[in-house]
Amino acid sequence: MIDIDDSARDYFSKLIAQQGVAGLGIRLLAVKPGTPAGDCRLEFCETAEARDDDFVVDCGDFSIYIDAPARRTWTASTSVTNNSAAAGS
Repeated sequence: MIDIDDSARDYFSKLIAQQGVAGLGIRLLAVKPGTPAGDCRLEFCETAEARDDDFVVDCGDFSIYIDAPARRTWTASTSVTNNSAAAGS
């Protein structure tokens, strides 16, 4: 399960709107999964760039496309929160 809180959803919506590209979403990728250098990356993703094996999370105003290696790497429960609001940013 991918859980995106309201603050994170609003923040992503604002970033996407600033790009001025219709149908733009967010891609979530695993970088070097299963290694000590493992990391994740967020990037903008146009609908046409979506892959057949992506897991898609519909967030209302936009979609999050999670690539297959990332989906296989992460546990069954993932949460996305916007901590910048708590930090005063």
